[in-house]
Amino acid sequence: MKAIIIDNDSSVRFALKAILEQVCPDVTIEAEAAGVADGIEAIARHRPDVVFLDVELADGKGTEILQTLSGLAFQTVFVTAFPTYAVDAFKVEAIDFILKPILPGDVVRAVERVRQKAQPKDGHSRTILLRDAETVHVVPVRAIVLCSAHGVYTEFHRLGQAPLLMSRNLKEYESQLSPFGFVRVHHSHLVNLEHVKAFDKRNGGVLVMSDGHMVTVSHRKRESVLAALDAMSV
Repeated sequence: MKAIIIDNDSSVRFALKAILEQVCPDVTIEAEAAGVADGIEAIARHRPDVVFLDVELADGKGTEILQTLSGLAFQTVFVTAFPTYAVDAFKVEAIDFILKPILPGDVVRAVERVRQKAQPKDGHSRTILLRDAETVHVVPVRAIVLCSAHGVYTEFHRLGQAPLLMSRNLKEYESQLSPFGFVRVHHSHLVNLEHVKAFDKRNGGVLVMSDGHMVTVSHRKRESVLAALDAMSV
């Protein structure tokens, strides 16, 4: 997912970029901008999927950017210190609204909403091709419960079927599956949120999956996972 950050405060841009790198590693920051003019130029050049946009900029308002580029397809997440600007956000159909100071959970929620909005309506019928030495497996995305890392290999756990072990690392599959509701909950686990049946908060946090797997959530990922589950219910 390609993103652009537009905010006249460099410290805010730095903080948001750091949070995205930590909790949404599949989001690539294509450019940053401080004002209306350079924001318009950055969006026109990079054609992002999402723009994190402050309302008050040095040379105008963020809404001016949206009015100028109304013909381009991207989602907008307003980032501001003033809750009163929520009305402006709804008027221009922003996908979400984040208040400063920025919290990781709010960022995850916003990114999940962007993913859901961008996902094709037939997304559940999408398939992924998994190739081993002898076979190309055509696997429906919705059948995948979770993916587990085993060194440089990735094991796919499918509902009602035997696991598949593929000779590519988990990060490669994460980039393919993240748009379809898959979230990295641990350095070794990528889960399909649709197959999460419960989040047991005891002992640090464990996800109960539809096939009976119990998946540990790392302490660093706990807040972002809870936010992603919350976003799924919206």
